[in-house]
Amino acid sequence: MGISKYQSIHLLKSCGVYRSLGTHILKVLSVTLDEWSDEEVDSMIETGGNASANSIYEAFVPDTCSKPGPDVNHDQRMRFIR
Repeated sequence: MGISKYQSIHLLKSCGVYRSLGTHILKVLSVTLDEWSDEEVDSMIETGGNASANSIYEAFVPDTCSKPGPDVNHDQRMRFIR
C-alpha cells in the first residue's frame, strides 16, 4: 500500500470512523502504539501538521456542510468524514 500524500493527527473519537473507511482508503496509525517508517514520519513533517492538512482536506467540503465540533456524536462525525 502506498503512503498518503497528506497525513494528520486525529483524536481517538475520529479514529474509529477513519478506520471504518478501510485500509484501501487510508491507514490509521497510533502515535504511541504503532511503529512509523521513516517515510511515514517524513510525510507527516512535509504535510506541515494538522492545520496544513485540514486546509487541504477541507478545501473540498461543500459550503453547505459545516465542520463538527469536538463534542458531536458519533453519527454526526461519521457523516462529516464520509
